[in-house]
Amino acid sequence: MTTISESNEHAFVPHSISLRASVAELGEAIASHSSRNGGVLMVTDLPPLPLSALQALFTLLHQKPELGQRLNAAYANNLVYKDSFCAGNGGPAVDMKRVLDLSPERLAQILEQIPSLADELGEPLQTMLSFWKSCTEAAGAKLSQALAHAIGSPDVLLDAHYNFRMVDYYERCGVGGTPLRRAP
Repeated sequence: MTTISESNEHAFVPHSISLRASVAELGEAIASHSSRNGGVLMVTDLPPLPLSALQALFTLLHQKPELGQRLNAAYANNLVYKDSFCAGNGGPAVDMKRVLDLSPERLAQILEQIPSLADELGEPLQTMLSFWKSCTEAAGAKLSQALAHAIGSPDVLLDAHYNFRMVDYYERCGVGGTPLRRAP
C-alpha cells in the first residue's frame, strides 16, 4: 500500500512514498511531486542510517584535516571532502556544513592512489560504505526504473551512477576553529 503524506499549512512536510510501492507508483509520485514542495519526495522504508558512524566519520575528518586533504589530492576531478566555512571560504551566505562525496568510482581511484586511507578512516567509513551498499541494493535499481517511468525514457537506465553524499551541519567556526553560536 502506498502512503503519500500531504503538507499542512503550518510546517513543511515533504510528500513521502514507501520503497515497497510498485515501480509505476514510485514513478507517478516522482512525476507528480517534481515541482511541488521544492521538488522533495521522501522515500521511506530504506535501510536504517547508522548516525553514530556518520558522526564518527565527520568527527575524525574534522580532528584530522589532513585526511580530507589527502582524499581530495587522491581524486583531483572534484573535491571529495569540503568544509568551506571552517576553511576560511565562508561568509553569511555559506552553509555551515561538511560534505563528503563518495561514489564507487571515486573510492576506487582514491584507494588506488592511497590504499592506507581506508584503514585510517576505519570502522566509521566501513559502516557507512555498508549502509550505502545496502541502500543501493535495496533501492538503486527500483528507483532508477521509477525515474525512467516518470520521465518517460528508459535512457536513464543506461547510465545509472550512484553518489554517496554525506553532510554534517554544524555551528560556524570563529577564529581558531572555535564554533560561533547562532543568535536566538
